Amino acid sequence: MRTAAALLLAVLVATGCRLPADGVPDPQVTLVGELHGTREHPRAFLDLVGQAAARSDQPVVVGLELPPDAVAVARRALQLPESERLAVLLESSTWAENPDGRASMARLELIRDLLALEAAGEASVIGIDLREGKQHDLAAPALARVLAERDGQDNPVMLLVGNGHLDAGEGRATLGQAFVNQGLATTLLTLHYSGGNAWNCTAGACGPRELGANLSCPEGTRTIRPGLVVADACLGKVTLSPLARDALGPAPATPHRVLFVGNSLVYTGNLPAVLEALSAGDNHALEADMIVTGGATLSDRVADGSVARALATGRYQTVVLQERGGDFLCAFGPGSCVQARAALASLARLAREHGASPVLLGTYQGDPRASASLDSAEAIAARDAGVPYLHVTRHLQAGLATYPRLAWFANDGMHPGPDLTLLQALLLHEHLFARVPDAVDFTVEAPIHTYSAHLEAEARRATDVPDGSEAATSYTYDSRHFARVARLLRHP
Repeated sequence: MRTAAALLLAVLVATGCRLPADGVPDPQVTLVGELHGTREHPRAFLDLVGQAAARSDQPVVVGLELPPDAVAVARRALQLPESERLAVLLESSTWAENPDGRASMARLELIRDLLALEAAGEASVIGIDLREGKQHDLAAPALARVLAERDGQDNPVMLLVGNGHLDAGEGRATLGQAFVNQGLATTLLTLHYSGGNAWNCTAGACGPRELGANLSCPEGTRTIRPGLVVADACLGKVTLSPLARDALGPAPATPHRVLFVGNSLVYTGNLPAVLEALSAGDNHALEADMIVTGGATLSDRVADGSVARALATGRYQTVVLQERGGDFLCAFGPGSCVQARAALASLARLAREHGASPVLLGTYQGDPRASASLDSAEAIAARDAGVPYLHVTRHLQAGLATYPRLAWFANDGMHPGPDLTLLQALLLHEHLFARVPDAVDFTVEAPIHTYSAHLEAEARRATDVPDGSEAATSYTYDSRHFARVARLLRHP
């Protein structure tokens, strides 16, 4: 028998959680409880909807805790170029005035992806929040809206609501009980988190909120009474998603300045310049400099003082650190990993002292087992240094499996090819601006360095052409490749 645990599969596999062991009948209605204002909850819900659609011969009725007019306005806005979307979104009071995470950028991106399922005939997307004023009861209007959409058919139903609406109490007019009373087998699935941050409202105050660390994050399923099952899944650490109106607002007059510190893994394909062009196309002003030489380690940059000199200018808000591939695995001798960890901690501390935020951009391996070991070693080093870590090799493995014909590597089979450079730029863009841009054609107007380039270990603009350079001076990414690479971030 198929089980409600199967509906948890996409979430649990993506987050490394265990599958609940006890089997229960497949639900006709699944209420998914989220913490508003995170990136992870909408992504997990999208995965669950996709799985439900794949297992049903009828479209999934997908209900969001938004007024119907907010969903309708989002539909219209998402048909426009990104630069024109904000004006349309602001026609809805939800997107213009609502201060909580239901109006987040992650929620808008969820609607975009759900509408793609709808266009394929796999889903029907509706707003179920018909409450007026300070009315708290979501059950009656949501039930009526869903039943009208089903129109007497057996479509599976999946609703995304705040976790406060997943009350399993018997005898009360709860949202879950409303569906059970209609004879519909219902599962209440709460997506828990172990820590992180979110954009939401607490005690009337709305904005970024730290959630703590090592919070209880249960998993499992249990039958409460006939027709009603309670399920729990753990998403791990979550990260905030800003309000859509803020994320789509005008770019700041002063560009966000980024310093890259690394080696040929950074300059092959000119990752800093790709990030600049990608950000400009997404309405974010960004300028990137780099301190890079072939085969360099972070220890080299500590020793020669080049990073300290660059940071002393006070120009940078973010410092991207990338170690030589394999150093954190002691691939160059037992002392190399000790030196790499010490250098990472030193440069991260130096960045913070100058008002910049450090981030460790991972390296990669083509072999899956070596990739997993590398990812783990780099993640531990980043954690110990107190810096965010971007999992390059994990996403590359997904890309190699899903899109093996993309240009992941340069012609030496080791250095990054155009699509791996784009993948790294997208990871950095998401880290900096909390969103994955829409896929468009864009051109990088900068020297596209090869792995044999000879660059000096001093800060230089990503767009500057070195003396005597024979590198190509532009590269165009097409939207088709862009969309495939971006999909790896939305469905890792």
